[in-house]
Amino acid sequence: MALPFVDRSSSALPVQFVVQPRWRAWLKEQGAARRGWIESSGVAGRAGELAVLPGRDGKASSAVLVLSDKPTLWDFGALAAKLPAGTWKFASDTAPVSATDAAVAIGLGSWRFEPVRLTLEIPWHLAWGTGQQYGLLCLLYRRSLDVLESSWGAALCAAGAFALFHLPNPFLVGVTFIAGLASCRLYRNVPNVLVLGAAHALIAMVLFQALPLSITHGLRVGPGYFTAATESPHVN
Repeated sequence: MALPFVDRSSSALPVQFVVQPRWRAWLKEQGAARRGWIESSGVAGRAGELAVLPGRDGKASSAVLVLSDKPTLWDFGALAAKLPAGTWKFASDTAPVSATDAAVAIGLGSWRFEPVRLTLEIPWHLAWGTGQQYGLLCLLYRRSLDVLESSWGAALCAAGAFALFHLPNPFLVGVTFIAGLASCRLYRNVPNVLVLGAAHALIAMVLFQALPLSITHGLRVGPGYFTAATESPHVN
């Protein structure tokens, strides 16, 4: 699977890394124009500082991140918030951190949790999650049990029908089928819709906040799936 920053596309803009002890020497190696731009932007070689360098057209053409003396995974996480929009790639060694680990750190750095908003939305998510679990378990699963007389067959049938309600979102179709199957089996052992509804709400909130819009489409279904990119505030 392609990881951001690891795949070196020719159209991607390069990000270079310089450890703090080498900053002054690296800066002297740069041309006068580039050195002047970096100094005027206020980047003084402190760990975590990022300089975005312009090209001839005035747009960002490259960037350089100052790493601590002994770089760790989290030194790279700052790129998620500091880099301007665009496609970027690693242009220098990330050692002692592997390129894949550095890309994962950037992904983790892009997570945005808003405690106040999430707190206000919890009652709605609990009610919506419980309602969906009621429809899955008390309607689809129980009716399937009456017809098929097989717990596994009924679970597969109910989970499949539940997943189809989430078309045309392929991500949700897959997730809801697996989660629906698990819910049916759990309900078979302990029939507690409220607990499963709370779990449904928690999983939905984590997926919405943690994964990019390009994957989740804002967890939209129906016509809203096609407009999620322009309407949803969930952007990583």
